[in-house]
Amino acid sequence: TSYVSSDTDVATLDDAGLVQIVGVGVTEITADNSGDENYFPASDSYLLTVRHPEFITTWQTDDEITIPVLSTETYNYSIDWGDGDTDTGVTGETTHSYSTAGTYTVTITGDFPAIYFYDYQDEADKILTIEQWGEIRWKSMMGAFSRCENLEYNAADTPDLAEVTDMGGMFAGAAAFDGDLSGWDVGNVTRMDGMFYQASSFNGDLSSWDVGNVTIMDRMFAFAVAFNGDISGWDVGKVTDTGEMF
Repeated sequence: TSYVSSDTDVATLDDAGLVQIVGVGVTEITADNSGDENYFPASDSYLLTVRHPEFITTWQTDDEITIPVLSTETYNYSIDWGDGDTDTGVTGETTHSYSTAGTYTVTITGDFPAIYFYDYQDEADKILTIEQWGEIRWKSMMGAFSRCENLEYNAADTPDLAEVTDMGGMFAGAAAFDGDLSGWDVGNVTRMDGMFYQASSFNGDLSSWDVGNVTIMDRMFAFAVAFNGDISGWDVGKVTDTGEMF
């Protein structure tokens, strides 16, 4: 049997099929056997995704920032505040004070299932960018970056949304946001209501999204005045609510 990696910058294989991680990205691993007088030929493959572990954002503050959490979820994470201070074993909302006003890179690892700016308007004005999603296993995106008016998108990777069903209001009111979300796997999501509500700069390509399980899309693009994407290929057979969608 021969083993091949489609991108050797992500992973390589030895003659026995042992995978060696080299870098981040996605590669297709293929095993191929040409068969013989006793067995038919056979081949199989799978996609291997390698991520950096850290969820990275940047913030601008005069004094302190609070990490906004969703009270219904369970947390146990570590955080590097970008000024030399770190905290570990954090189980919920946490606040950090900075000695100097400025822009800081905040790095989170561990169990951090949701970020929830909806109830944290003061903090929503401070977050500037999403730099990297990392390997966080998200469980909810409801209200995640709601009213984050200054938020811009620099992430080259995609979030792990395998357990996410609710994206309601995820970028609502994020007036500067226009990130590339074309590679997101939203196949398990059932709610997208108000997802881009008042996201007045957003005009991303969502044509490849699998929305076959979504049931609620009301106000999804309401007041998203720049949006003009081609979503003609969407399967909306399960959708029951499109009220004020546009």
